[in-house]
Amino acid sequence: MRPHSTGAGPGRPLVRSAAALLAAVLVVALGGCAARRLALPSGAGEPFAEYAAAFEQATRTCGAIDTMTAELSVSGRVEGQRLRGRVISGFARPSKLRLEGLAPFGPPAFILVSTGSDATLLLPRDPAVLEGERPEAIIDALVGIPLAPATLHRILAGCGPAASTPAAGVSFAGGWLRVDGEDGTSTWLQQDQAGRWTIRAGRADALLVEYEERAGGLPRRIRLELEQAAPPTELRLHVAEADLNVPLGDDAFQVKVPPAATAITLAELRRAGPLGR
Repeated sequence: MRPHSTGAGPGRPLVRSAAALLAAVLVVALGGCAARRLALPSGAGEPFAEYAAAFEQATRTCGAIDTMTAELSVSGRVEGQRLRGRVISGFARPSKLRLEGLAPFGPPAFILVSTGSDATLLLPRDPAVLEGERPEAIIDALVGIPLAPATLHRILAGCGPAASTPAAGVSFAGGWLRVDGEDGTSTWLQQDQAGRWTIRAGRADALLVEYEERAGGLPRRIRLELEQAAPPTELRLHVAEADLNVPLGDDAFQVKVPPAATAITLAELRRAGPLGR
């Protein structure tokens, strides 16, 4: 890891300034009523023998998306705060990630890149840098949900959060099917009038993902919730300007850190960031 200035300790002005910028970009007061929830089927249902074929059909398109770029409009409530912002995202299998938080003007509020288990977060305007932490931990500090790059890629592509092999299936009225994975995850599919199966929701551990709108087979509006979180954590993503399977070079997942950038820690980001207490 390259050496950086470490500033003047916890609570230093640089970290407070980074928090103020991120707060201006991500946290705003929102009015209006919450969107209606997707009504998932409940009850015991009936065993469905062809669950594996249905799951394969539903994931055929999204499973073939190796690279993806998209603009995301993010809104929701995290740790009691309303949140809204815009993020430019880029992904490449198996676990490459780039996120840029757009500011109202000038350079991005943040740039997060990852090509494996370690990520780099740059706050260009200070400048400040966080290195050597897992990408899901940094995303958790920024938006309140720990999303690994491969999981976020899978969600945005439309496959849901579950990545395990299907192990069982249960059908419900209205053309619904729940496919349970070997690791305890669940994916809800629904059959359209033409008999095609589409993923409508998925649960992995405490994360519930619901697809509220699709267009051309791709998700356009997605709801994410950390179940049983207190206070409630819920995000809605509007996906726009999506490009699929366009070659992305290694430079897309790198960021140039200024030599004078001050090093910050994950704990400082959590404490002083827009969603910190």
